[in-house]
Amino acid sequence: MSIRHSSLAVAALVFAIAEARAERPELIWSARVNGAVYAVAFSPDDSLLATGAGLLRFPDLRLWDAQSGQVVGPLAGPSNPTYSLSFSTDGQYLAAGGVDAFAYLFRVSNREQILKLGGSAAEVRAVAISPDGRFLAASGVWYPGPAYLRLFSLPDGGYVRNFPGHGAGVMAVAFSPDSEVLASGSIDKTVKLWRISDGEFVRTLQGHTYPVRAVAYAPDGQTIASAGGDDKTVRLWRATDGELLRVLLGHSRTVHAVAFSPDGEIVATVAGEFEATIKLWRVADGELLKTFDEETGTGVLSVAFSHDGKLLAYGRLDGVVDVARNPYAPVGECGPDAILTAKCKGGGSKVTGSLKKATPDTPVTFTIDGERPVEATTSRKGKAKVKYTGQAPGAHTVRACELEAGC
Repeated sequence: MSIRHSSLAVAALVFAIAEARAERPELIWSARVNGAVYAVAFSPDDSLLATGAGLLRFPDLRLWDAQSGQVVGPLAGPSNPTYSLSFSTDGQYLAAGGVDAFAYLFRVSNREQILKLGGSAAEVRAVAISPDGRFLAASGVWYPGPAYLRLFSLPDGGYVRNFPGHGAGVMAVAFSPDSEVLASGSIDKTVKLWRISDGEFVRTLQGHTYPVRAVAYAPDGQTIASAGGDDKTVRLWRATDGELLRVLLGHSRTVHAVAFSPDGEIVATVAGEFEATIKLWRVADGELLKTFDEETGTGVLSVAFSHDGKLLAYGRLDGVVDVARNPYAPVGECGPDAILTAKCKGGGSKVTGSLKKATPDTPVTFTIDGERPVEATTSRKGKAKVKYTGQAPGAHTVRACELEAGC
């Protein structure tokens, strides 16, 4: 066999192995919206999922019950599709930005629009609320023109500053967990870091060969992930000095989004067009752990982990939002399949907390409304039960392990 034929055989073998490793995700729920799903975001308590989608002049911005998939309601304001979403860490606000060139801020409790900012960019490609809740960053593109990257104060929406420096439009923004640094990814193929306190430029992360479509900080703030779009790579950088740690190779199409798991051990990446995959990588060494194949041929555009790490949401080009089980979710002391229920009697004066499908023969601490800890041990069948009496009438919450249930 010639050297050329040997190379082709090896390439075919590698491709076959990659295909064999791909599998279908374990879906919790799935729903269809109007237009491509460009953005997904979980609320801090994981009770809600926000999705940004739409067709030209037909926006689709919604809140869903993250656990059941029931629609909570639409959010009115944008006149075109939404590209980016960001919840405040207290869960009170949701920021959105998209094709109509404005950044919006909504009050989550009643879905009311309270701010409409910008209007200078042709498109707002990314929004992010700082973890301390003080600022909203918005970025985008002018056609033609320089980069659009601005900082606004919250909750009043006052203009704070612009960040000049990128040579082209800014497609992505992310705050460091301590709210001190802003990372921005640009069409100019770079990621830049900016100090929030005075707007000073910190450094440039350079290496992508195509526009940067997404950036994300690891929860501990030590690592930054960036997606190079059409260069089909994701790069991991050390945040403190900008050193390139590793390059994640495996996608065959445009990489649209990246997201870190809450424990920072996994990074999820998604690819569009005809690849339609979600890949999960181990951050420590860059190993590809799992590939989910959507088998739709239409591509995946957005991805987010729930804050408890149990769920993975992603949005597709064909207008479908999927919520799947994260196969690498942290396992609590009760085990991955544990179920906690609570029953109230006597108007709430008597409460029973019941645990089932938990890890057998395991010590467990029950509490009610964060008080009155009771120690128990699960049975050989993984069950445990406690009873509280003499409670004040009304609703109560029972907790055990990482679970909670109300009645």
